[in-house]
Amino acid sequence: METSAASLSSDDRRSSSARQRSSHAKLIRDLSTRPPRSGRVKPLDAIVVPAGRKAEKLKMVAELAASADTLLVVLASLACHVAEASELVASIPGCRALIVGIPVDYRNDHLTFQTSDPKFADLKAGRKSDLSLKRNLGLLLARLMRWEKIMFLDDDIFDVTLTDLAKIASQLDSHQVTGLISRSFPDNSVVCHANRLSGRDQDTFVTGAALGVNCAETPLDFFPDVYNEDWLFFAIHAARGQVISVGTARQQPYKPFADPNRADLEEFGDLIAEGLYALFNDGQSLDAATKAYWDDFITARRNLIERLACDLYLIPTHEAGAQAHESMLHAGKQLDSITAENCVHFVKAWREDRGAFAKTANEMPALGNYAAACEYLELTGWREAEFGFPESRRSRRTGAPQPGR
Repeated sequence: METSAASLSSDDRRSSSARQRSSHAKLIRDLSTRPPRSGRVKPLDAIVVPAGRKAEKLKMVAELAASADTLLVVLASLACHVAEASELVASIPGCRALIVGIPVDYRNDHLTFQTSDPKFADLKAGRKSDLSLKRNLGLLLARLMRWEKIMFLDDDIFDVTLTDLAKIASQLDSHQVTGLISRSFPDNSVVCHANRLSGRDQDTFVTGAALGVNCAETPLDFFPDVYNEDWLFFAIHAARGQVISVGTARQQPYKPFADPNRADLEEFGDLIAEGLYALFNDGQSLDAATKAYWDDFITARRNLIERLACDLYLIPTHEAGAQAHESMLHAGKQLDSITAENCVHFVKAWREDRGAFAKTANEMPALGNYAAACEYLELTGWREAEFGFPESRRSRRTGAPQPGR
């Protein structure tokens, strides 16, 4: 239940935003009941998948792209290999794809951010993920290819329909970001999953896992290397009430409490994102995220985590409750290592990175072909594939590099 301003003490009233909310629904424009716009609407140029699991996991999104006659772009790393993804594409009627291998040690001057500085590593509990890297590469590839509308779609998202794609394409004519909300399985942090498990209300939000972006609009934002990178990508749009939801999708279930270290890895990014969105809920701007504000918000979040830990400890003979309790202990310990000054410094770095990336994206040349675009981004391991041809005929004619893995 939301606490009314009248019931707050004088000390609380000065920072009434400094408390985590169970819902940020007021920051979303829900247009899910609105049909796709009639008339000529430019469709999506590409569905971009930042893939890290085995290529077989791409089957649903590849079938969706084929049904929509939309280019599939697979940014492959970790367990997803270019050759195997190409074979999968070749097995699906109507599918056509650009598959790009992202090396584990990939670095690029266009994607050097202050928010990735080693000084923030301990705050992130040593978190290592290339998700933000691949999404940023998707944005730059779109700029190089002059794709206007793309949709990021993770390989564990399903029940996305052709109507959903049409709605997203339609809304991208007038909004830079629009997406789907995963309510089943809920796309939440460990702390928010624990909040729900304790019996409290807990909402979900638009997610980067199913997100349309108009890459022709400027400025173009970026995904920082931190948990909740999607919330920070569209934070300014959320503050302005310009994040559009056109429906829901489903996420393949997982066990959020199975590894309590997950809470450590998420805590800093969850703190930053929840803290900023709490400000936006009260109509305040980024400038209100002062040291005093973060002091108050950290205290409020610590109280929340401690309360959840106590409540979950009391759930009898409930395996998830015991695991969630342990996860909250981890989250609390990680939170204890974070100061208000850390938050101020990170937000400052993020704001500067936003400006730098917008300039970089705006200066991308129009290259118009995959070979030139991948060369510009220093990505040598790529290939085109299409139904019946794991190595497309066009790739063979142009002499494009054909890596195995």
